[in-house]
Parts: sequence; C-alpha cells; structure tokens
Amino acid sequence: MGDSYVEQLVKKQNSVMQIGLRVGSVVSAVVITYIMMLLIGIISLVAAFALGYGVYYVFIMTSVEYEYVLVNGELTVDTVYGKSKRKRAGVYDIKKSEIIAPVKSDYAAVYNKNTQIKSFDFTSGTDEDKAYLMVAPYGAGSARVYFEPNEELINAMRFQAPSKVKLN
Repeated sequence: MGDSYVEQLVKKQNSVMQIGLRVGSVVSAVVITYIMMLLIGIISLVAAFALGYGVYYVFIMTSVEYEYVLVNGELTVDTVYGKSKRKRAGVYDIKKSEIIAPVKSDYAAVYNKNTQIKSFDFTSGTDEDKAYLMVAPYGAGSARVYFEPNEELINAMRFQAPSKVKLN
C-alpha cells in the first residue's frame, strides 16, 4: 500500500471544573498577594511573581488539544497543553485494531458494555455524534480509544484497514 500521512488537531472543551480552577487560581492569587502586601510590604512582590507563574501554569494545563497523526496505518495521539507543551498519549496500530466505528453505532455498542477494557477519551467533549470508538491492543488486553476524526482521517483509515472501519 502507498504511504499516507494525515494529521488533525481537536481542541478539548473546558469543563466546569477547569473553569472553576482558573477562576479560583486568579482570585486566590489576588487575595494572597493583597494580604501579603499589607503584612510584609514590598518584599511580597517576589511571592506575587511566583503566584502569577502558578496562575499561568494553571491556564496552560487547562488548555488542552489533541493531535491525531496517521502515518502508514499507525495512529499517534498527542496531548498538547497550552499550545506549547506536547505529551505522547498513545500509539495505535489500526491494522491490529478490532474495530473503528462511530460511538452511537451498533458495532460500538458491543464494546461499550464491557467494563474490563481500559478507556481513553481523546475527544473535544462537545459533539458525541462526531466521536468514533477504536478498540485496539493495549498491553496484554485491549483499550477503547474515543476520538473525533475528520473525513480525511476516516478515509485514510479506510484505505489502510478497510475491514476495520465501519461508517454507520
């Protein structure tokens, strides 16, 4: 088969907890800085800068994107934090996967019932209709990998492993 390369970036929607963490970190940094300014004075500026860096770090770690890269039948998923820090989330061979199907399809319903399989969610969390399920080898068992491929990525997967990809 020919070489193929497809990549896609999906931004994860911030949850209520992440938004609360952001607001809480800003409010607590302002309150702590104000109290320290009253008690210690100008020396507290060092602590204010440290708190500012902590708030910046919270904002970076709560801004998450997933990058899917399909190269010759191997799907690599990276987690990108704050559009600058990248961490490898997983590498899955689609030729060895059991199935790749929409989450709401009958094909996926069989695998969604099994609670013994490890699950990984690499979706935006906004639209379940676009989400796909891939059951792939993981360690000694299998893993459910949820992701949101675009049309180009689905077509490339169908080209690499036509019997594994189900469209409805």
